[in-house]
Amino acid sequence: MISTQVAKNKKQGAEAQVTGRSTLAIVRQLAASDGLRGLYRGFLPGALRSFVANGAGMAVFQFTQSLRKD
Repeated sequence: MISTQVAKNKKQGAEAQVTGRSTLAIVRQLAASDGLRGLYRGFLPGALRSFVANGAGMAVFQFTQSLRKD
């Protein structure tokens, strides 16, 4: 779930307003303050990064397979 990823990032960043709070409490705070948009913050850059990284990995895999001699 995307919202737990945002909450985890806030916890790991040790932001003062989330110190000592549970992930669920952080998700509730995000939903109350920023709405649905706050729960999906960073989704597009993360999705684009995954698309590029996985695409590059697949291209390298296919290239190495083409070099293999059977």
